[in-house]
Amino acid sequence: MKKASEENKTIEKVVEDLDEMSANENERLEAYKRKLAIIDYNTSIDMAQKKGEKIGREEGKRTGRKEEQLKIAKKLKEKGVELAEIMDITELTQEEIEKI
Repeated sequence: MKKASEENKTIEKVVEDLDEMSANENERLEAYKRKLAIIDYNTSIDMAQKKGEKIGREEGKRTGRKEEQLKIAKKLKEKGVELAEIMDITELTQEEIEKI
């Protein structure tokens, strides 16, 4: 049985489950708690990863938008458009535009 379980993951899982079922009540409870802890950990990791990906996408959008605003402001500034109008069009601050 042990050799078969080493060769096949499904058999290995069944052997583990049989061992748990044959254990006393305290051992079954501890095994159940371990499984719940693993599930909880994996869920937390998955949620954190999804949150990180979402934050990264949002940050990328903001960065891209800011770069586009700066490009437009630079072109407008080169064409001699007034500062107030550039600020209105690009939604950039006076300081941001002056740095260009």
